[in-house]
Amino acid sequence: MKAGRNDPCPCGSGKKYKNCCLGKIGFSSEPTAMETRGTPNLATDAINDMRRVAGNREFKSAEEFQSFLDSYLATRNSQPVADFAGLSPEDILIMFTDRRKSVERLVAITGPISTEETREVPVLRAAITLLRELARGPIRMTASGYLAPDAAGRWFDEDFALEESPRLREILRPKSESGYIQLVRFRLCVCLAGFAEANSKQLRVTEKGRAILAREDWQTLYRELFAGMIDLYNDTDNPVNDHMADGVGEWTLFALRLIAKSESDTIAMEDLCVAYRRAFPQDFDDLDDDHLSYFVFADAILPARELGILAEEPLPERIEDCGAIDRETVARTGFGKRRVVWKK
Repeated sequence: MKAGRNDPCPCGSGKKYKNCCLGKIGFSSEPTAMETRGTPNLATDAINDMRRVAGNREFKSAEEFQSFLDSYLATRNSQPVADFAGLSPEDILIMFTDRRKSVERLVAITGPISTEETREVPVLRAAITLLRELARGPIRMTASGYLAPDAAGRWFDEDFALEESPRLREILRPKSESGYIQLVRFRLCVCLAGFAEANSKQLRVTEKGRAILAREDWQTLYRELFAGMIDLYNDTDNPVNDHMADGVGEWTLFALRLIAKSESDTIAMEDLCVAYRRAFPQDFDDLDDDHLSYFVFADAILPARELGILAEEPLPERIEDCGAIDRETVARTGFGKRRVVWKK
């Protein structure tokens, strides 16, 4: 609403509008309302910083003043912020509104990636195995939209539970694709990246997938799978994310940034939780430690393991020993440090 001449001035000075800011173009020298009440905030800090930049400059028109504001905000929003792990507010905005663009803007995948290296990366080795199977012919899909059980079993046998004992392997082996969520997630990721496509009856390799196999261009394959993984985790309506809390997935790319910028190869879960709260207090300050740890696991630990950025958690020889696994720290991998490079 437009202030009347005798109304209190919108700047918060307590004076009438006609005796304060009426007719002025620029910044009032009076303290803001929050400063008057003794409760300055981020908005107050921003106004005072704009005053500092403007100095004694006098603006001849509202258009000139608006041009100054636009230029100031563009500059400020492009500056790195420590609490955003060195990203700028503009980077963060793009990260939450256009993740594909954000991946291209912020992340580079270096190469070439050797066939031997692909064995270190769950999503990469799984994609290669699936594409090679599809290159021999389409795989039947069930009426529920999953891979046929025989194909899912072969895929699991080759790429999952690689180091477990035969007994534990037998316990983990799913009777169908739906019984092992990683199978479903990796298949969807391959499709999102455009290397395979599914209809109601079959899963087929695309020409893009055939070309990648022919060239053994694992660097390009990983780059596309990386972006597909971010898309998939962000799709909270996808059934593969049914067991995740609302909001999980929106922060995955930022979480990977936190991991990449860690000064240590061993990262404490507690440190990731602290970084979440510091960067986005409005979203995480109300969560207790247990709930925030769940977010960190779903947003950061799980996708980073699947992308080969964090080491996979080794399962014990005996299923009854699973409770003894250390879940407080995670370790970065050599592959992640070599191949996933942040441009900023």
